Amino acid sequence: MRKVIELHVGLTSRHETMCRNDGKPIKSFIYGDGVENPLDWENHRKVAQEWIDAQEWQLSEPFNVEVIVYVTGLVALTTAFLYCWSKTKPTPFRLTLMHYNIKTGQYEAEKWT
Repeated sequence: MRKVIELHVGLTSRHETMCRNDGKPIKSFIYGDGVENPLDWENHRKVAQEWIDAQEWQLSEPFNVEVIVYVTGLVALTTAFLYCWSKTKPTPFRLTLMHYNIKTGQYEAEKWT
């Protein structure tokens, strides 16, 4: 059985340091330091698609990569990313969205694909 490659990435780094549940900081972000206009859907989709297209894991063997996205409160960025993810063919890569639970201080996984 092949080892699954996990790619941990945040939507945006506009908040304080974002860390995984194991305490390791998230160092890669789809939208960098944030966005100027949260309602600029077209630009959000453009940035998301450029990020997806630029990833080396696109060259990996199918089902050997799990992309783990730590979402923030900017729903427009989440939907833009998911829109582009769903349009990317083929999409044999696993996607998990991580949602922050204020009560526990941990992220909870939502398996997307």
